[in-house]
Amino acid sequence: MRVLITGGTGLIGRRLTAQLLADGHEVIILTRSLEDSASLPQGARAVKWDAKTADGWGELINSDTAIVNLAGKPINHFPFTDDHRQKVLESRKAAGRAVKAAVEQAAEKPRVIIQSGAIGYYGNRGDEMLTEGVLPADDWFGNVCSAWEDAVDGAPTRIVKLRTGLVLDKA
Repeated sequence: MRVLITGGTGLIGRRLTAQLLADGHEVIILTRSLEDSASLPQGARAVKWDAKTADGWGELINSDTAIVNLAGKPINHFPFTDDHRQKVLESRKAAGRAVKAAVEQAAEKPRVIIQSGAIGYYGNRGDEMLTEGVLPADDWFGNVCSAWEDAVDGAPTRIVKLRTGLVLDKA
């Protein structure tokens, strides 16, 4: 299977790329910076992408493709200003809209879009049982996660929304 990963030069993307390559998949990283892709696992291919439009990569999609959308400005930036918060939100929405547009324009539709999100969607709810049907928290994290996930809604393929928790690495 061909796997296109947006935001693939980050922590999650690099680890996912290594595992997918080990499993025999073709991996293409869509990245704003080809320099950042120099340290990707051997066998991964990098394609320059502005993280805002469908331009230049829709032709990479075929019926045996999965798209993993991890793209967005990192949250862990200090000071955590209103300007930074807005950039985080807008970068995630733009990347999701671009993925949706690329799929809509593709001659063949991919098998799936795996849309990244985070457990910040839920907020702090104590002991409440949380399911996929729970509404997002009414706070900044909940709003960002919801908008990020919603950006791909309506794309003409199967959509999986992945909500990751705290991601740690030994490095």
